[in-house]
Amino acid sequence: MTLETVIFAPKILNGFHNQLIATLFNNDNAEEKIIVSSRTCYLQEKGIINLGNNEQLLKKTVIQFPNKLENLIKSYLSLNISKHYALTFQNLKATILLIDEIACSQGFKQDNAPLHALALLCSKSQKALLTFIRDYQVEGNNKEYLNAYLGEIVHHVDSFQNILEFLWKIHGVNYVRKDKQRSFSDKEIVFINASKIDDNFYYQVYLLFFSKQKSQIFFDQHVNEEYRSRFYNTQGKIYINSEILDSQVDINYDLNNVKDIYYSLELGDPSFLLCLLSIIELSKIHELTFNDVKVSLFTKPLYMLKDRYLRIQLQENVVELIRNNDGNMTPNSISFIEFFKNLSKKEHQENNDDMVGDEKFQKFDNYGMPERGVNGSDWYND
Repeated sequence: MTLETVIFAPKILNGFHNQLIATLFNNDNAEEKIIVSSRTCYLQEKGIINLGNNEQLLKKTVIQFPNKLENLIKSYLSLNISKHYALTFQNLKATILLIDEIACSQGFKQDNAPLHALALLCSKSQKALLTFIRDYQVEGNNKEYLNAYLGEIVHHVDSFQNILEFLWKIHGVNYVRKDKQRSFSDKEIVFINASKIDDNFYYQVYLLFFSKQKSQIFFDQHVNEEYRSRFYNTQGKIYINSEILDSQVDINYDLNNVKDIYYSLELGDPSFLLCLLSIIELSKIHELTFNDVKVSLFTKPLYMLKDRYLRIQLQENVVELIRNNDGNMTPNSISFIEFFKNLSKKEHQENNDDMVGDEKFQKFDNYGMPERGVNGSDWYND
């Protein structure tokens, strides 16, 4: 799945649970819900937990499921630093399975036991490691496969240490006492500090891994486009919140495959909105002018624009007005074209051919606005 949703909204000032993205999160049952942001104030909100130095990848509940293990290894190999190590899919897989086996044999019982086994192997000198490998016999799962791998390690111990070093560079930061680890509930949203991603390989692997799972990842304005774009062709649903479109992004290229665009009316930028609407294959929308958009949408007091969005459904070529309130998105009953043609210029009232849909407005006030109660005209005032 490609980039799912782009939200254009003002800089986030209110709490996460009052935002549109929280509503979108709540309406989808995903394995993992992740916020990538520099706004650490999110951590003060209920149901949001800091990923911090909590090992959630190198553990039994990942390693013992083949599809998850495969996604983890692919995430490792996606890192730029993986190019500096002699890594292949097969030697990473064999090493991780061996680490899990050693964790069991050494009596490490907790879910993140493989991390403790990795620490054990990394603490040994090359001579001690070689002795340990020669004497070790696999008795658990993958016995034949791992015993054959142990035979290879004896002749290539340098390469084995190289793989261990790579894994420790990613996960070593999470090696803490058992009582300092906490598991995450699937009802919690995981927070990752965007300002630390570049220097934290574990955060990078975590994001890459869960983008390959059934997950939702929300990037806010603090995450640059160059980094975000790495996730666009993954399996997870990716959401982006941006105050303005990044200058380096070509709107027709990067947004054409997006499912939904939400544009907050609080932004009050007719030119930019017209640019967004240019993607839609509806001829009536292409006839709109700067003044149409300005008069129709941005002449209301700011408090009346709060939590109001235009939802542009690119795949269906549908545009609708919605309100986000108390975790619910309420669409306006009036069609988008009717809204513009009846609110922007008075002469549009007399041109029924420009209307789309079966419903027509019946009465208008002196400002060209439908009277309250007529075909969704209370939309601003609900």
